[in-house]
Amino acid sequence: MVTLGEMASRLPDSGEIIPLTARSLDGVAAALVAMADAIQHPDAGLDWRPVDALETQMAGLDELMSSVRRVQLYDAVATVRPMVEVQRHLVTTTTRLASEWRRTGEKLGIDGSESPADPGSRLSPKEAARPGDGIRRAYRILVSNLTLESAVLRHALRVGGACAVGEALVLAVHLTKGYWVLITIAVVLRPYAAITLQRTVLRLAGTMLGAALAAAILIAVDQSVGLILIVFVLTFLTFSLISLNYGLGVVFLTPLIIVLISIGQPGDWGVAGHRILNTLIGGGLALLGGYLLWPKVDRRQLVDELAAALEADRLHLGAVLARAAHPSDASDPAAVRVAHEKAALAVANAQTAFQRLLGEPARSRRQSEALWSVTDAARRTFLAASSLEGHLGQRDDNSPRPRLERARRDADRALSELSEALRQRRAPDPSRVGTEDLAGAVAEVSGAAADLRAGRRAELAVDPTTLTPLAYRARETSLIAGVLEVLEVLIGEVNDGVAELAAGSVAG
Repeated sequence: MVTLGEMASRLPDSGEIIPLTARSLDGVAAALVAMADAIQHPDAGLDWRPVDALETQMAGLDELMSSVRRVQLYDAVATVRPMVEVQRHLVTTTTRLASEWRRTGEKLGIDGSESPADPGSRLSPKEAARPGDGIRRAYRILVSNLTLESAVLRHALRVGGACAVGEALVLAVHLTKGYWVLITIAVVLRPYAAITLQRTVLRLAGTMLGAALAAAILIAVDQSVGLILIVFVLTFLTFSLISLNYGLGVVFLTPLIIVLISIGQPGDWGVAGHRILNTLIGGGLALLGGYLLWPKVDRRQLVDELAAALEADRLHLGAVLARAAHPSDASDPAAVRVAHEKAALAVANAQTAFQRLLGEPARSRRQSEALWSVTDAARRTFLAASSLEGHLGQRDDNSPRPRLERARRDADRALSELSEALRQRRAPDPSRVGTEDLAGAVAEVSGAAADLRAGRRAELAVDPTTLTPLAYRARETSLIAGVLEVLEVLIGEVNDGVAELAAGSVAG
């Protein structure tokens, strides 16, 4: 990766990157401060000057992105482009947030501004939250995970099975303080075998050291006041350290519990032994559950999970973009929501598979990097599509958004080919991925956004106080363009990762 200084001779506008980014960040900060002031003092209204200034600053970012697109050096583009794209997305998101605030303020009568002459030409407000929406959302998430394809359900069954065996053992042999067996299972058993082993070792070692420390405390201190002070110190150390180092936290947690029990039951020296024994039993059952119930996700299974995640990303992104491109005849919102939930489940499964793979025998760094590259790109693709899904509203006029259909088709084709290449354990076909076609389609949307922003700047020059339908269209199209540019980069990362997997025979 080259530095900004090394690109000075290769990228004509590289010297403006940092100053322009700094000015844009200052503008975003000023706009957010203005909105915060307006929320705190609703009678004063919102000062729109910082928001309007952001729209004019987008021109500089557009010119800089045009320069980046013309550069052939890959490292230069990889260094600068993400910075510019994120900054553009931040600017457009901030202006969109201001627009949403203005809409809400007008409806509630707190903005102090007059209603527009043609309210139907604006974006329609999002549906108001209804009672029970949270419950319905939780129910859909629960139902979507009621399948063995869900890593969440598999882990729930793993924990439930281990706890059931532990409870049966406690009842069968009448273990004293047997609840510590179940507590140990619940605490140390994790979806990933490697982490389960690590936490089991830390808990066992910490429990033994802590029990020894507890015995020393009870022998040396026999006064209630002294024990109360020691409980305070142990509590402070436990909760200060357990989030930083689990094993060290358990070292102080164990004597804390034993001392507390001993205060209530003086002379009960068997507490330390019972805790050690039950922790050993619980740790052993947790390890058995982690390694016997769905224990291994090898490379081939991980690649299948990645292929499924990319396919789910394709369907989700396609549904979102189709609804954005043709609001009048798009699919029902429920269909987009179902695609969202399926993509979320597939991406979560891929991430879980990758984490479990890290606990398998060591493999080369190059293999792990290629696998993580595809896994992380699939996750960020889902997040980018979700960002569009959450921000895009349906315009009242139901007119198609400019030049979006081509981008939707090219992104769909690229993700379809990458998913199929993973399933077939081969390198992706460049002609079917069509990265250049996708770049051209994204550039068209970005150009449309730039044209709308130019029209909006002309409006601001005449009347800087009126928020027109063009302002909403410019901000919305800029948001779409920013997300599409991020998706273009992510698809390129997936393409490189899949090619790397095929070249290194990682998937085989």
